[in-house]
Amino acid sequence: MFKTKPVFLSTLAVTVSVLALSAAPVLADDLSGTRIGVHAGYLWGDIEPSGFDDFGDDHIEGYESDAEVGGVEIRHDWQNGDTVFGLYAAWTGTNAEGGTTIEKTTVDSEGVDISTDHGFDTELGWLASAGGRFGTVINGNTLIYAQVGAASGRLKIIETGDGAGAERHVTAFGYTAGVGIDYQISERWSVGMALQRFELSDVEFEPDAFAAGKIKVKGNIATATVGFRF
Repeated sequence: MFKTKPVFLSTLAVTVSVLALSAAPVLADDLSGTRIGVHAGYLWGDIEPSGFDDFGDDHIEGYESDAEVGGVEIRHDWQNGDTVFGLYAAWTGTNAEGGTTIEKTTVDSEGVDISTDHGFDTELGWLASAGGRFGTVINGNTLIYAQVGAASGRLKIIETGDGAGAERHVTAFGYTAGVGIDYQISERWSVGMALQRFELSDVEFEPDAFAAGKIKVKGNIATATVGFRF
């Protein structure tokens, strides 16, 4: 996993750079208008459990949940001088999976230790976001911007281990914020890269075999983008 991530992100960076360098610079008169685009990249997330206090001094540990991503986006911008501000919406599909387990030891009526395994798996199926953006134009063809917005994500939680049976599918809500750069390779077409941070609200989960708790999902997404402006 740790080797795949840098290689994949490096490939994205090289692809965008080749597309940008292969085209002659285009001085866009005005970046105002609607832009539709596609993006692909990598998500590295953190799953943070809390509660689930059924294991004495031990606690269910958090874990990483990484995956490739791809999606679509739409933006509408207004330009005033070198300043650009606008609105955006994006949908990103993924299958970021992971899981955690813990061993619980109890003593039966005859004083014999009994060990059982408990835990859960999670899968983040998609992320959606919408909000505002603000940026500045450099050299007439490069837009550097920041954006912030509301986010939502679809999470599947499945209990694992001895006595497992609980399962939950839920949409969690939160925020996202990030930065990016777009480079105009023609009057209408642009390529770019973006990095965003997201954090979703705690999701309650009640397993069948151990105490209930909450699960938080947060992480980062790096993407390469291709867009067409109307």
